[in-house]
Amino acid sequence: TDTIMIRRLKRNILRNLPQKVRKIVPVEVDDDKTREDLHDLLVEVRTAEERALRKKQQKMYMQGRGPPPPPLPMQFGQNDDENKDDDDVDATQARASALMKLFVKSGNAKVPAILRHLHEFLQSGSSGKVLIFGHHKTVLAGLSDYLEGQGQDYIRIDGRTPSAERATLITRFQQ
Repeated sequence: TDTIMIRRLKRNILRNLPQKVRKIVPVEVDDDKTREDLHDLLVEVRTAEERALRKKQQKMYMQGRGPPPPPLPMQFGQNDDENKDDDDVDATQARASALMKLFVKSGNAKVPAILRHLHEFLQSGSSGKVLIFGHHKTVLAGLSDYLEGQGQDYIRIDGRTPSAERATLITRFQQ
C-alpha cells in the first residue's frame, strides 16, 4: 500500500498564531558515564561508516569501477582476522544499529537538561501556548511526567495518537 503524509501549514491550523520563534537549546550531559557512553557510540558509528565505505569501495574495485580501497587501520588489541570484512556482518546493518543505539542513548541523556530548561521556562511566568517537538519517546515521556507532576495542562500528540483523537486535540489547542 502507498503511504501519504499530510503536512499542515500554520495558517491552516491556527490563523492567529504569532510568528514562530525557533530556539535551539544546547543541553549539557551532566553524567560522566553517559558522556563516555555517547563518545563510545560515536566511535562505533564512525567505525561502522568506515567499514561500510570500504565495503562499497571494495565492491566497486572488484567490478573494475575504482581503485583498490585503502586498508583499514588496525586497532589496539585487534588481530588480522578481525580486520577483514566479515560476510556474516553487513556493514550497513552495523552502522544502522550503532546509529539507533546512539539515538536512544542521546535521547535519554537529554531528559534532565530539558526538564531543567522547561522548569525555568514555567517559573519565568511566561504566558501563552508553547509547542514542543521531540523525536525521542523517552524525552516526550519525561516531559509528560514532569508536566503532570507540576499540575500543568498539556497536550501530547505522538505516533500512537489515533487520527480522530488528533483532530480533537488540535481543536482543543487552538481554543
